[in-house]
Amino acid sequence: MSNESWKDLFHKILHPTPPPDHPLKTAIVGIGNGMYRDDGVGERIATRLSARLAGCDTVQVIAAGVAPENCTGLLRRFEPDWVILIDSANFDALPGTVRWIVPEDIEGISASTHTLPLSLLANYLETSLHCHIGLLAIQPLDVSSGEGISLPVQIAADALIEALVEALHQGTPG
Repeated sequence: MSNESWKDLFHKILHPTPPPDHPLKTAIVGIGNGMYRDDGVGERIATRLSARLAGCDTVQVIAAGVAPENCTGLLRRFEPDWVILIDSANFDALPGTVRWIVPEDIEGISASTHTLPLSLLANYLETSLHCHIGLLAIQPLDVSSGEGISLPVQIAADALIEALVEALHQGTPG
């Protein structure tokens, strides 16, 4: 899937036709370990999105770090229609490539710094919260020990943040 097509797909998910009988509630969970360079991109994105989407009642943003399973209580109370996981993942693409990955395909994705495999987390959330799940995965360049993220991953993160803010603000007051 190309970088452009995930944006179109994400927009269609958040703005279905016909519209639902209630505003869709979306939870964004940023995952990663900032001590391993590009691996921390999901958490960095969530931190920046949290500030940009403050006051949007239909969006919950969680910077979950390496243990996203610890945020299930927050998600349960929020009762989202969608949970969007954001993480760096190796899917053999050019660094900075963003892919939308459905739950059935998450099992084949390598994201090794987490305490629980993403496929198990996605399955648990989908089953227990009765919501839809998707993963926005960013291909890392460098996951060695150290802080900071590579330029291609930073560019992808900036574009992802802008696309999410635009999609999530459409149709919401304020």
